[in-house]
Amino acid sequence: MNRLNCASTFNISTLNLFNYLQPPNAFYQFDNIYSDTEWQRKVTWLSNCINELQSDVIAFQEVFSPDILKQPLNQLGYPHFVCLDSPSVRDGYQYSDPVLALASKHPILDAQLLTADRTLFHHQDLTQDFQFSRQPLLVSIQLGQLGIIDFVVVHFKSQRPTLTPPDIHQVTSKTNPGCTNENDCTENIMGIWRSASQRGFEANVLYSILSQFRAKTCRPCIILGDFNQTISSIEFDCFFALSPQHPSHRNRNDESLNQLHFYDSWELYCEQFDSANLQWSRPATHYYGAMGKVLDYILLSNEFAPNSGGYLSVNQYHTYDEHIINPNYQTDHLSSDHAAVRIEIGIIK
Repeated sequence: MNRLNCASTFNISTLNLFNYLQPPNAFYQFDNIYSDTEWQRKVTWLSNCINELQSDVIAFQEVFSPDILKQPLNQLGYPHFVCLDSPSVRDGYQYSDPVLALASKHPILDAQLLTADRTLFHHQDLTQDFQFSRQPLLVSIQLGQLGIIDFVVVHFKSQRPTLTPPDIHQVTSKTNPGCTNENDCTENIMGIWRSASQRGFEANVLYSILSQFRAKTCRPCIILGDFNQTISSIEFDCFFALSPQHPSHRNRNDESLNQLHFYDSWELYCEQFDSANLQWSRPATHYYGAMGKVLDYILLSNEFAPNSGGYLSVNQYHTYDEHIINPNYQTDHLSSDHAAVRIEIGIIK
């Protein structure tokens, strides 16, 4: 019997690739083009990172060159690869709107891009033109003794202010990103709110889609990727509102306990230890200057939570951040501005 089919533990990872685009193409701006040497260093770094992660499944964000990404992954032992979306291309070489991808050592049974169900628009106060900033990628994979697991790769709306069309040129044309007058500051604040609102809608729509999907499949589900904000933010409250730990749980009936809710893999991992230092000991996955935040997450459905009768467990949790906190310029300056997150999951024995 195939060794992969007999396995009972699996490593799952997520990584933001940060402008993974082969030259002579440009990312975002016409002059953002890697030299051949720079591109080779980025590819080499990624190969080394993947070898270090030793994962069964890896989710990727900020993919501009999916076909180019697929080649080294196959050589590294990931014969199964899926990317169903395409970035935007201007003038044949200037790329924007990077997409999501997933690589697996195990067979991919099904894959689809998720879109908002129009029936949700009335209930969630969505406008008819609502779209995900990056369409979530749902991939169903057969993981040995664990059975079929549904993976959802996400990259939620960034924290950059969303500007209204009349203000885009006015604000972005300034060389100083700070507010220079009251109108600019007001628009910047409103733009930040619009971005947060978009993230919140994306999260709530995704939760509704997954709830309906899970009602049909009754399978474990894993959401992983770049959330672009900490999961304690109100935008993501929908994922945890039915969790027994959530403050609103005392008002829920017994039926709600059977509904889909998610758990932070870090917290599930730490439940087997003293959780007194849970918050301060968690490594950041992204830094803005000297300030670090956790923006990259792996969320797990009820099946992984012991207090929900779960039969699966989180055995390990690792943050791969050496290229950020202690970088070697020669090898790391073209790596990623995000850390990779890896967990090991398995069957509770």
